[in-house]
Amino acid sequence: MNWFSVVNQNPGIIDLSNLPKNFEVKFSHAIITEGNYFKGLMQAEDLKLSTPKRLAKDLPLYAEYFFASEYHTLLDVFSLFLKHESNILPVVDDKNLLIGSLEFEAILDLFNETEFVSHETDSLLLKKSTADFSYAEISQILESLNAQILGMFTCEINNNTIEFLIKLKHQGLNEILQTLRRYDYEILSKHEDDAYSDSLKDRSNYLTKFLNI
Repeated sequence: MNWFSVVNQNPGIIDLSNLPKNFEVKFSHAIITEGNYFKGLMQAEDLKLSTPKRLAKDLPLYAEYFFASEYHTLLDVFSLFLKHESNILPVVDDKNLLIGSLEFEAILDLFNETEFVSHETDSLLLKKSTADFSYAEISQILESLNAQILGMFTCEINNNTIEFLIKLKHQGLNEILQTLRRYDYEILSKHEDDAYSDSLKDRSNYLTKFLNI
């Protein structure tokens, strides 16, 4: 999905070559330029401590340097917003010229339109040993069961295990879950169509009833 469609071509900026009398920032950060050249960002709270006369000297002390470029995917852009806790992101070209800006709400709307988020189907939260895990294997298993993978996302990884989320279209979830268990995948998510889980509940209920006799 092309995020360039939501780039604001006329972003609110603070231009070092044409400073305003007062700073007015509507976002978490202010985009600083010198002419059309991108010089960095300053957090709104830091900018309140500065003045137009002092900004050029304060910028090296407070500036943050992050931006989106044409080489970034939608997920890259989304990650930049989260990493820097920002609700605005400058878009810069290869020559360090400011093209425009992106707002977090606009990117969030685009992300919500992707198949991974918007399609109403099942999501599996799985866990496996990192030593035995590969995306190639899980893809082959699911495709052999005529499941269509809409997306995969790594949630947590450490020295021993990996937890990941898969969203998929399928023709029968129970068969998929049982097959994954045979390949030593732990199913962390709960599913109504999980016969194995239902069987465990039945056994647990039977045991409880037996012990209470």
